[in-house]
Amino acid sequence: MRFLLSSLVEMYGKCGLSAYEEMLAEGTRPDEIAVLVVLSACCHSGEFVKGLRYFESAMIDYRVVIGSEHYGCVVDMLCRAGELEKALKFANEMVLDKGSCGSSGLSVTVLGTLLSACRLNGNVDIGKLAAEKAIELYPGNVGIYIDLSNLYARVGKWDDLGKLREVMKEKQLGKDVGSSRLE
Repeated sequence: MRFLLSSLVEMYGKCGLSAYEEMLAEGTRPDEIAVLVVLSACCHSGEFVKGLRYFESAMIDYRVVIGSEHYGCVVDMLCRAGELEKALKFANEMVLDKGSCGSSGLSVTVLGTLLSACRLNGNVDIGKLAAEKAIELYPGNVGIYIDLSNLYARVGKWDDLGKLREVMKEKQLGKDVGSSRLE
């Protein structure tokens, strides 16, 4: 079942790439949404080289306004391709509107995407860098602490996990407890 789903995502992703190429060939200029869709298609079909080319072309050739969603999609695309170092470099080089993404241009979404990929790949070094930057920019975001603690647990860094939980306790950070009400 997983193989079938993976094949469908790849197939439809490639159809999206073909449609985008056709749109460009017809002379239609892409807008922010079209670029986001084609980047997502590249992300889910494993075409990160094409995705980087489309991203650069959107900015340079078509002067599309690039937002945090586009950068986040490229970081996700690189992470899915296992290119964590490139994703970190890309995230560090981002230049966005300071009002939407914090003073350095990095959004918590981009850093969280990178941290989640590091958790899945067991990459503590890059994950810790992403988490430290996210905590610096967004100190009250408990999700970053949770993702970092999950990374530490995944790779068996129990001492670091314990220290992180102490920091969370000192800062009174924790997951919101969910509840439901049935009548």
